[in-house]
Amino acid sequence: MGGSESAKVDAGKCDEAVPASTAPQSSMEPEILEASGVEEYESLPGDSPTKSPPAEASGLRPRQTQHRAKLSCNGDVEEEPTPALYCGSPSPLERRRSAHLAVRRRMPPPCGISRIRKANGQCAMDDALQMRDRIDSFYAETFAGCHPCPPSHIGKPFEPSRIMDAPASAHVRHPSNEMDLSLMAHQAMESAGLMAHHAVESAEDFVRKVCEEAWQVVSFHHLPSWLKDNDFLHHWHRPPLPSFAACFRSIFRVHTETGNIWTHLLGCVAFIAMATYYLTRPSIEVQMQEKLVFAAFFLGAILCLGFSFTFHTVHCHSEFVGKLFSKLDYCGIALLITGSFVPWLYYGFYCEFQPKLIYLTAVVSLGISAMIVSLWDKFSEPQYRWLRAGVFMGFGLSGIIPAMHYLSSEGWFKAVSEASLGSLLLMGFLYIMGALCYASRIPERFFPGKCDIWFQSHQIFHVLVIAAAFVHYHGISEMAMYRLTTGECQDHGQMVL
Repeated sequence: MGGSESAKVDAGKCDEAVPASTAPQSSMEPEILEASGVEEYESLPGDSPTKSPPAEASGLRPRQTQHRAKLSCNGDVEEEPTPALYCGSPSPLERRRSAHLAVRRRMPPPCGISRIRKANGQCAMDDALQMRDRIDSFYAETFAGCHPCPPSHIGKPFEPSRIMDAPASAHVRHPSNEMDLSLMAHQAMESAGLMAHHAVESAEDFVRKVCEEAWQVVSFHHLPSWLKDNDFLHHWHRPPLPSFAACFRSIFRVHTETGNIWTHLLGCVAFIAMATYYLTRPSIEVQMQEKLVFAAFFLGAILCLGFSFTFHTVHCHSEFVGKLFSKLDYCGIALLITGSFVPWLYYGFYCEFQPKLIYLTAVVSLGISAMIVSLWDKFSEPQYRWLRAGVFMGFGLSGIIPAMHYLSSEGWFKAVSEASLGSLLLMGFLYIMGALCYASRIPERFFPGKCDIWFQSHQIFHVLVIAAAFVHYHGISEMAMYRLTTGECQDHGQMVL
């Protein structure tokens, strides 16, 4: 070119250029990418041009492309079209930007795109690292021995908010003398890394949800140690389900706990309905003191059955959750026994205050003791199965003492007709039979692998508990009806509550 022939080069100043001709103003302006915050100074093939703001609004002179003669560090004169800076004079930053553009021309489009954009994966991170390394290498080779371009980010903290809080729409920005391309590449890399981390977390959540929905029953030997309870049940066990939603959805699937869940779930619903009906009767039909007495029984039955079905539903969630709800399950049994004693003692010793008070105090004390024992961590382990059965059987059999007291003072006929002794004996028999089946694991002991889903000992125990609770409700209802038809005690000073 004619401009390069007439250029005068000062040997003492390296890389100083002389403008020769001026090309028309480029329509491409610096553009900040809304995803990564990286500024570009030249569009690549395939990019859509963006319109620059008026020069009057920005306060800067328009960008122009100049053909300049430049002197490299080895003394050779070269011609290279180089975009001029807005400041109007060459500087180390201009040289670094030229290196950036040269590297951009050499590099293939990163992962099929023309800019560094926010991406959910390793692709954008690798592109950013590759660009930063090539820029630094090109700058070191081209401008070796020249005036260095000091990094503007030294001593300045990196602000991730510039990346994460990028505006929704692109804004036009102009280059400044403090811009550092390495920092911008590092910012793009950080942004890509953060997005990759979020993408991995989202993928993990998705995989976990898929696994929860697609779980399959497993054999006893594939269970973790904290889920192994009855080795006579060989198959159809639930695997660990680390989600309460998945545990409750398993209610509608077939496995070893299906019968245990539904027996006490339906029983709990039935007692809730009975309690609602009885306790909402008008006072002219049922007095408040009778409602309170029956409320103790209903509360014990509902808590026992509710804790039981909840335990069998969620005990596969985790070891901690399994132990927690097993303790609540055993406490519910103690509450059921205590609540069953209250109405029988109230109506059986209706006109005798002192025995009633003594027996109620003893029953409450035994119930609290049983609950304290149930809170022992090892109480729920399989080797203490007989201990559990013995604790609750002993608690229930303690009712023999007030029953013998009533029988000796009132006689057999009155005990059967007024105190529903027959219902009381039947209730005790059902409770004992259920506890023995539970502890001895009959019938699956004699038919291992044949009772994995139905007719296992725990299901029989549940059915007998519900049957005993209904029998007891029938008995105390007859006692209450007798008291209402008979009237008050002969000695009103003995009547309590």
